[in-house]
Amino acid sequence: MPRKIENLAERSIKIGEYILENRATMKQTAEVFGVSAPTIGRAINQELKEIDPVFYEKVKKVCDEVKLENKRVAGQKSASLTKNNIRFGKSITNRC
Repeated sequence: MPRKIENLAERSIKIGEYILENRATMKQTAEVFGVSAPTIGRAINQELKEIDPVFYEKVKKVCDEVKLENKRVAGQKSASLTKNNIRFGKSITNRC
């Protein structure tokens, strides 16, 4: 088990490094660090931004790219589900 990171600046940098290395979502990162997703967001958007603005921009760019990728994949799955339900004559609204 990794040692507890006491320093907020150190934690924010570790979080940023993890996101860059793993292209992880905030939720995935939160699970790894044992904190909530809003805590990860605060560590990036407030703490890291103040500590190292250049590094913050790199991390923010990856976060935005990952978010867009996830939305694109979710949209494809939704379109596929809609297409399959219409193709087989099933009503999407009556899927329960």
